[in-house]
Amino acid sequence: IKVEKAGLEEGVLRVVGTITDAPEGIPRGEHQALNVDVGSELEVTKEEWSPLIDGYLTEAKQSGKASLVVLFDREEALFARLNEQGPEVLFTVQGAVEKKDQAGQEHGNFFSELARKLEEVVSHEDFEQIITASPAFWKEYLLEELIPDVAKRVISTTCSDVSTAALSEVVRKPELKKSLEADATSREEAAVEEILAGVSKDGAAYGIVEVEEKSLRGGLKNLVTTETFIEKNQKDDTIDRVNTIFNAVKQTGGNVIILRTAAKAKIDGLGGIAGLTRW
Repeated sequence: IKVEKAGLEEGVLRVVGTITDAPEGIPRGEHQALNVDVGSELEVTKEEWSPLIDGYLTEAKQSGKASLVVLFDREEALFARLNEQGPEVLFTVQGAVEKKDQAGQEHGNFFSELARKLEEVVSHEDFEQIITASPAFWKEYLLEELIPDVAKRVISTTCSDVSTAALSEVVRKPELKKSLEADATSREEAAVEEILAGVSKDGAAYGIVEVEEKSLRGGLKNLVTTETFIEKNQKDDTIDRVNTIFNAVKQTGGNVIILRTAAKAKIDGLGGIAGLTRW
């Protein structure tokens, strides 16, 4: 359909437009409404994205890395990828484990095998987080077997058992949500600190006037702004000026970062927009 109107209605994206292509029997030119839920896949074709929207999309792709979730006990493990659409089971691992009397030796064998498998998975994909969950005290057995570079990235929690139902239980845990939010804050704080270091060394521009001047001359390599600044310019109907700056930075190979966490306060204090200069 050719979209004429789109908006949120009770948490669902409702898209209204005219039919341009359809199977036989469906008349073209008729109006059609589509409801798009979270997790739905759709293809959007647009002649040109505004730099502002392009910035949001680029940021979403960069911050949209999946997390690896591993549920395990002394006999089995379940590996899953967790992204914005939810958990996706990758595979399971079964271990031949003796009960009780030879537990110590067998535990070591299974957890060593599990550690090697986890390290292999991590080496093939850059995960945002590595989350391990197990009943009782099994987490320590796995951590002891992991190489230090992987072990230090692990966030450990508990689960009732090793199953898809327990997977849903784990991803809803408040401590994991806080950890993911902390990572987003950490990334944004690093970007802000880089700007502040530039300001102290006369290597950064800040405020709309100075940033605009530098960007139009190709003098900015990284641009940082805030949601607050963007919303204000949208309200004041001056967003085209911001879009022009975004476009200038991107055309010269620069990056645009839009801050949403508490880290944005320092950039708001500099006028809501700042960038590292090339010279």
